[in-house]
Amino acid sequence: MNLHKTKTPIEISAKGQTINVAQQSENCSSPSLTCSSFKWPICLFMLLFYVVCQAQPYQQEIDRVDKFIDSVKARFSEIPGLSITIVKNNETVFTKGYGYADIESKELVSANSAFYIASATKSFIGALAVILEKEGWVDLQAPLTNYKPFKELSNHALFDDLTITHLLNHTSGLTNNFITFRSSYLGNLSHKKTIELLETATQKTDSKYEYSNLGYNLFALLLSEEFGDDWRNLLREKIFEPIRMINTSSIISNNGSMAKPYISAQPEGTIEGSMKTDALMHSAGGLVSSVADIAQWIKFNLSNGGLGNSQPYKGVISKSHKQTVKYPEEKGQIFTDNGYALGWHNGTYKNKQVVYHFGGYIGYQSHISFIPDEDLGVAVFANEQHFGDNLNSIIASYAYDLLLGLEPDETEYESKLKDLEGFIENLKNNSIERDKQTKQYDLRLSTKLEAYTGTYKNDFMGDVIVTIEKETLSFRFGELSAIAVPTANEDMILAELIPGRPMDFLFHVTEQGEVKEISGGGLQFVKVE
Repeated sequence: MNLHKTKTPIEISAKGQTINVAQQSENCSSPSLTCSSFKWPICLFMLLFYVVCQAQPYQQEIDRVDKFIDSVKARFSEIPGLSITIVKNNETVFTKGYGYADIESKELVSANSAFYIASATKSFIGALAVILEKEGWVDLQAPLTNYKPFKELSNHALFDDLTITHLLNHTSGLTNNFITFRSSYLGNLSHKKTIELLETATQKTDSKYEYSNLGYNLFALLLSEEFGDDWRNLLREKIFEPIRMINTSSIISNNGSMAKPYISAQPEGTIEGSMKTDALMHSAGGLVSSVADIAQWIKFNLSNGGLGNSQPYKGVISKSHKQTVKYPEEKGQIFTDNGYALGWHNGTYKNKQVVYHFGGYIGYQSHISFIPDEDLGVAVFANEQHFGDNLNSIIASYAYDLLLGLEPDETEYESKLKDLEGFIENLKNNSIERDKQTKQYDLRLSTKLEAYTGTYKNDFMGDVIVTIEKETLSFRFGELSAIAVPTANEDMILAELIPGRPMDFLFHVTEQGEVKEISGGGLQFVKVE
């Protein structure tokens, strides 16, 4: 079958559910539904019968989840928008959006609203790795030095005893903050510069588990250098198109259904956060998706790659779920964490084995998880930075309790929600105090304003560009930008390039009033123009 030419299945929505009527029901003994040989009234009756038949088994539980989310959303008005999907027995039993994708325009969140899923992207890369191994592209246990660019590096001995598995389960022991920071926040990193930094700035420690984006960045580099292919193209070809994830992409700029990012608990109320750009969509955190699409992704994983008619990866995908390293200690917000697989965490929820990954970035939080033995999965997305993850976990936990046949402990959930209210109140108070502190100073500069402008270069991090905006200094650092905030120290300013993480910049001024360089983040940036 040519999947590129296959028409998208008809979807019918009822009570928040998205039902794919192109798939045969296991609960209803009805034939495949088409309208070619029926009159529309009869066809419509058949479709409605199909929806009712699908919804019936878990409708009571779904109604309770829906009511719970409504109450939580009303209680926590700081959360702009939420969306959820629940998969059970290879069916999407619930998919719904709540609140706003865009506060200003009052655009509502729907099942097809795209959210940036951040580090949950790693689960797709893990699946891609086992698919490519099945197809003979790579050997996940072979030395990295079998592949470009590692085998061509002068310091390739650093990578001799490492494999792709080490990269993807965070046990390589490699560190290179220049690659990870520039990929995630600056977007000013070419393949050529990545290889240069890999050669000159990579360090290695003991190969114990330490979560990092680096391994995923390097796996993408391997695919590009060894095979001349891009991780984005490979995900689209191997996963998105075959299982019909129509709202999932590594391109954020032309996604019209994108939920905007927000930061709550600010003195001025909920504000819009920094939007990711295409340049910042990297292999460790570079996808946007909707809960309707993630329902397909969960089914694909629960069926061990058996979703769809061709089932090209049947029996392969579960390899990415299997634990490859044990955590030194068990912990977790909703699940008891046990270890890491390939792009997935392993854990337990009330003695049930669970596979999951979360993601967070400025203005977004994502939760994707499933319990294989129960053929059950949940995904919850929020477009809020500070506590969307806490709320996602509470909602997912409540849904799991009901779908597992457990009665939620309402007292326990009320305690969690009260704790979250206290957390939010502290955030607001801290934000107000920080805002007061930054407003108590005037900009203290030792020479004329124009002397501070220019381009300042660091070979490892790139350029910081300083200009004048609104009669003060403005900073651009890769894709980040911010207006200068005064401090008590002369020639030192704060620039909140990343919301909530202000960075000190100290200008070095000569006796003649010339600015030669600036210090920031422990690095020196030399003025070049």
